[in-house]
Amino acid sequence: MKVLFRKERFQVKKIFVLFLLFFLTLFSVYGIAKVKIELWSTLTGAEYDAVNSIVEDFNQSQEEIVVNFVSIGEHLVDKFTTALGAGNPPDLLHAERQWIAPLVAMQAVLPLDDISKYGADLNKFSEVALKSITYQGHIYGIPLSFHIFGLWWNKKLFRQAGLDPNEPPKTLEQLMDYAKKLTQYDDAGNITCLGFEFQQPAWSWPLIWPHHFGGDVYNEETGEILANSPECIKSYEWLQGLTKEFGLKKLEKFRSSYGPYWSAGNPFANGKFAMVYDGGFLVNALHLYAPSLEWGFAPFPSVDGKKRVYGEMDVIVIPNGAKHVESAKKFLAFLSKPVYLSRLLQPLSPIKKEYLPSGYFESEKTPNRSVFWKVASECEFFFAPMTPIWQYYDEELTIARDNIIYLRTTPQEALKEVQENVEHRLKMMQQ
Repeated sequence: MKVLFRKERFQVKKIFVLFLLFFLTLFSVYGIAKVKIELWSTLTGAEYDAVNSIVEDFNQSQEEIVVNFVSIGEHLVDKFTTALGAGNPPDLLHAERQWIAPLVAMQAVLPLDDISKYGADLNKFSEVALKSITYQGHIYGIPLSFHIFGLWWNKKLFRQAGLDPNEPPKTLEQLMDYAKKLTQYDDAGNITCLGFEFQQPAWSWPLIWPHHFGGDVYNEETGEILANSPECIKSYEWLQGLTKEFGLKKLEKFRSSYGPYWSAGNPFANGKFAMVYDGGFLVNALHLYAPSLEWGFAPFPSVDGKKRVYGEMDVIVIPNGAKHVESAKKFLAFLSKPVYLSRLLQPLSPIKKEYLPSGYFESEKTPNRSVFWKVASECEFFFAPMTPIWQYYDEELTIARDNIIYLRTTPQEALKEVQENVEHRLKMMQQ
């Protein structure tokens, strides 16, 4: 009887071990035990591929977490807002740094002050990068890519106009003089090449111009709106003067010939204009569609002679309400390593130069990185202001900029309206 009981007990143990092995096999093969998290982004094309390669390396590096990298495209903000309201946001969100203040005001993003505990070494990020993710004394997000903006010029067109191809304009007066010399017309008086394109055909940034006149659009220390400050008005008077100089109807007709930015029809790549205010990502378009083009990049001139460049920082944040915060932090710590962030295609990196892997400056996908690093090392960066009102303020400035450029109103009238509208909205938010 005892022998029979022992046999039965042995059979039960054997069956239990077999079931255990069966379920462990399922877990290892099908990943049943893995935590699945989502990263939402606007990225597409080569930039998406670069980040996705990091995601794939993370997924293969451990057995606990699977990151699904989802490109939402231009509808990211709308989809995220809907998901947030429904209490089901993604675990990770690709955002622009100027989104941080509005997200904090909405209690829609989590601070990451403890991210170092998960393996992230924040000391390897540049001071500019760390400042860009810090708001009200807290860290929000990990910097992903660093964009630099300035003056681009076509060296071949400079030569043809009798200008030194290696010397861009140093002052705003000189830039206007160069713009006139570089602009070409046909026999009917139509523009065939514009000396300086000041209304970037793909996108534009209304906050930049006041900075080059020694001003700003917002005082982050006092919270003061500066839309109708003397510096802002003067910068937009200068901008409107460019339209008057070259003629609104001529400019509109000429710009209708521009092709898409990310195509062989890119107007700078095709020599449609000789100078333009644009971001470092233009180098990727030129590498693809005009690899033989001779170009230069420099800080845009300022009235006081100071070297300034506009910067933008993309960051990855964890929304409030994310279901897998610990897993999201582990991925961000992995992402933050220089060996991975260096894969991004932008000519600058949020990582300090001494921590970048060998070969970074010889990248075939992003050539001439040293040009942008040199400019960055010589200049003072300015960014979009960190304020909860910024999205509305930026929209108001964009409307005013367009009305000024297209000669619908004066800079004084347009910027006075912006000042009043934004101040009114700010008071409503503070109530």
